[in-house]
Amino acid sequence: MKTSAVFLLLFLAVSFTQGNAEPDGAADQGTEAACGNYDIRKGCTKNFDPVCGTDSVLYGNECLLCVQNISSPMRSREQAQPKQGTAAGVCLQKLTQTKS
Repeated sequence: MKTSAVFLLLFLAVSFTQGNAEPDGAADQGTEAACGNYDIRKGCTKNFDPVCGTDSVLYGNECLLCVQNISSPMRSREQAQPKQGTAAGVCLQKLTQTKS
């Protein structure tokens, strides 16, 4: 009986901690990359966690986006508002497909 209860509690804990495969609402808002978290001089890791840039390019991870931002920084927050049918909207669609 105790074993069944432990497995049931474990199952419920895992069930309630699972996230969904949809992009965060923040991605729709055009959040700014946290480039201060990376030491660009040492290079980026190869982990695949794709993000959309304001240039409508899908980058492999946030660090790679930050490398690009050093050479051509974001000009305005409005550019980060992807709309359906635009190049930025297409990037967001690709992002959604890679995370599902």
